[in-house]
Formats: sequence, structure tokens, C-alpha cells
Amino acid sequence: GRYSEEEIDTLGQTRSNGIITGANDRAASFDDFSPRATLSWNTPEAGLIYATASKGFKSGGTQTTGTAQLRNEYDPEELWNYELGWKTELLDRRVRLDVSAFYMDWKNVQQFIRFQFIDPVTNLLRGVTGVDNATSATSQGLEFSVDGIVTDRIRVGAQVGYLDAKYGSYTNALIDGTVLNASGKRLINAPEWTLGANAEYARKVFGDNDGFVRAEWIH
Repeated sequence: GRYSEEEIDTLGQTRSNGIITGANDRAASFDDFSPRATLSWNTPEAGLIYATASKGFKSGGTQTTGTAQLRNEYDPEELWNYELGWKTELLDRRVRLDVSAFYMDWKNVQQFIRFQFIDPVTNLLRGVTGVDNATSATSQGLEFSVDGIVTDRIRVGAQVGYLDAKYGSYTNALIDGTVLNASGKRLINAPEWTLGANAEYARKVFGDNDGFVRAEWIH
């Protein structure tokens, strides 16, 4: 288990063409206890089978600028992660397989916000950057990887992942300065499929020094 306690103090000011457009003098504090438990079973024949339940925590904070579009503070992000996996080695330990399935239950997902608008008081173009909270989200998927030793000098590997990550209730999503309902939409920067492959060649260079060349492809 891990206990954390954070205090945040922010003092800042923004200007546009010499005119003060925002001021920030705020403080916030957060604390959390995050437990983690793992049950594993390992045999030479079956490999390693494990199940893990863990809690994650990301501290909240205060906005760097003052604006009516965003709250002065944003809440901590919390999630529970449940994972079931299998790791094994085959062909005299020359091939390694790693398979896992996971489910994450998020609360107060933190989202980076950025947009521009015309200030009705100063008639100046203002830029807004900050953080907002979605109410909830879920993320579930599968990951598979294989690594192999072709020769003493050549190693290869490949990975594939599937991810289904969606907002739960997010009726007040602030997008381009407009409040929209993003409930049930896919999370930002959460691709459905990820693929990868790599190859590495190693040998002795300049006497007994180790050297290698590695190529990677990621989609």
C-alpha cells in the first residue's frame, strides 16, 4: 500500500497586449491511500499465472489562469485496475510469451482543456488552458507480446494490443469553448488497436565492447 499527501500553491498572472487578463493565487491539498494485491502461481510447466487488483491516484490541482469557463480547482483522478495475465517460456527458453487482460474503472478523469475566445470586457483574444474532470470512464482490453532468440546475435519481437476506453457520464465536456455531451465517447489518445515489432542484432565491437543495432516499428 502507498499513502500520499500533497499540498499545491499556485501564484500566477496572465497578460495580453500589456493588459492583465487573469490572476491566480490558490492553494489545495489532497491525500490518498492506494493498496495493491497480487496472487500468482508459477510452475515450470505452466509458467506464471497472476491476478492483480490495484488502485491508482493522480493528484488534483488548481488552474494556472483564472477564467469563468473552468473551475478554480480540479479533483484528483482515481482508478481501480484489475488484471489477469500469463507469462511463459518455450523452446528451451528461446521464446517468451506474455498475455494479459485488464479492466480499469476511473473516477474524475482529468482532461487537458485548450481553446480561445474573445473576452467581452477587453475585446481581446484570450487563450484558455487548464484541466477539467470527466465524471467517470472505463478501460478494458487485451495485450499480447512474443519475444524470440533467433541466434545468439539476433532477437525479434512483436506486440499487439486491443483497447476499449470510453467515458461514462461526461455531460459537460468543454470542447472548443462549447459544453457538449461526451458520455460514451472514446477517451482522447486511446487508440483501439496498437501494433509493434522489433529486431535487434548484437555483437562485439572494438575489442570486448558490446554493440547492437535495433529497429522498431510501432502503429
